Amino acid sequence: MQANSYKKRFDWIRSEFFANSLPTNLINDSKEIIKILNYGKDWNPDEDKQLNALNELLTKKHGKEKVLVFTQFADTAYYLTEQLKKRGITQIESVTGDDENPTGLAHRFSPHSNHKNRHHKRQSRIKSFDYNRCTK
Repeated sequence: MQANSYKKRFDWIRSEFFANSLPTNLINDSKEIIKILNYGKDWNPDEDKQLNALNELLTKKHGKEKVLVFTQFADTAYYLTEQLKKRGITQIESVTGDDENPTGLAHRFSPHSNHKNRHHKRQSRIKSFDYNRCTK
């Protein structure tokens, strides 16, 4: 029964189209992925130069301004949010295409310009940064 439900969900490619080397290549790729995971298992965010530079920008140079930080990857956005919260930055949120209501988060960030200014009397200047270019 389960096999039939998958047949309807996917367009399957016949096995004769795959090279005979596919199983070996998949095993080799899996071994390389395991190496990468082992390499990064001792990751220490305190030593992350880009995160440290971003933290300094947010807390010292632009501590009183609203800031948008752009990154290409959702996982990076989640990582930054988690790590910056651990460093004491409380007014922070990540927004990705996976969020249920990214527009609502945008309204919270910029309530005046989105005519949602019930609790905000004046609009702050907004700075934006590309995380991939954050350096010290």
